[in-house]
Amino acid sequence: MDTQSLALLLAGIIWPFLLQLLKRWVPVEGRVAQWVAVVVSFGLAILARGLTGGDLSAEGIISGGATVSVLALVIYRQLIKKPDPAQ
Repeated sequence: MDTQSLALLLAGIIWPFLLQLLKRWVPVEGRVAQWVAVVVSFGLAILARGLTGGDLSAEGIISGGATVSVLALVIYRQLIKKPDPAQ
């Protein structure tokens, strides 16, 4: 695994926990919280790629942002979100 992939993996793992802290300080819910998560995922991807000397082209940013966003969503749904009692 190269350093860019590792940086994106770490960003995706850390982001759901940071989002929960952010939601405690700034009351965002619903669609606003989803958009904040997407925007910050792409920001983290840009940061991770920039720090590791990665590709900062549009394709590199989109693929990195998608990686961080999807990984964060999976972690959020599996580890953080409380189960729905109606299911």
